[in-house]
Amino acid sequence: MTIRIGVIGGTGLYELCGIHRSMTVETLFGNVAVGTGDIEGKEVVFLPRHGQSHDIPPHAINYEANMTALKQLGVHAVIGVNAVGALNPALRMGDYVIPDQFIDFTKSRHTVFTSGVRHVDMRQPYCEGLRTFLHEALQGTRCHGRGTYVSVEGPRFETEAELRMFTMLGGDVIGMTGVPEATISRELAMCYATLSLVTNEVSRTGTSHDEIVRFFASKALEVERITHDVIKRIPLNFMCGCQKD
Repeated sequence: MTIRIGVIGGTGLYELCGIHRSMTVETLFGNVAVGTGDIEGKEVVFLPRHGQSHDIPPHAINYEANMTALKQLGVHAVIGVNAVGALNPALRMGDYVIPDQFIDFTKSRHTVFTSGVRHVDMRQPYCEGLRTFLHEALQGTRCHGRGTYVSVEGPRFETEAELRMFTMLGGDVIGMTGVPEATISRELAMCYATLSLVTNEVSRTGTSHDEIVRFFASKALEVERITHDVIKRIPLNFMCGCQKD
């Protein structure tokens, strides 16, 4: 089996060098616009989760359609790129985090299971193989190889009381999109890992969406370089337990 890689772009990453063909994928859950191309000798599918114009807020993203579209296109490994806030005071703006756990505070039950009773094991929610490739690609940066991602519903930001609670529960970073992407990827037997860029320090300061967008834009070329490096490191015959139905 030849690996086909999916990259999901978040706030500030709306395109990827090497992606030059556009297409619409029809799924049971709706239609999805994606781009495809060849990067580092591998077929890559790029999906901007917020849309090309960043007009889809986190709570309105059609996660089931997005992940199903990747699966239908033959994607086996998915790298999700996202901007996160730092709950852990040891983290600084510009740090990269490769989460190994998450805590889900979203309120909608997103799943591609439409009939019967099915459950997936999420004790280890992220693909260890992809996390290793991310860690290798991030050498030379301020990288944290582990961390707990707190996923919230959005689109609002959090209260101070909520932030204190998330920190007490062991959260390191906070975002609005890492779940349900991780859970649906597991349901669809696709490897998934996330490249999280700290764009604001919610443990110290308030949060402004415009400031987050501006900061990510200042790091966009670096994020794209890292993403290409990760793609280069994923073997064509990459297989792991995540890919077992």
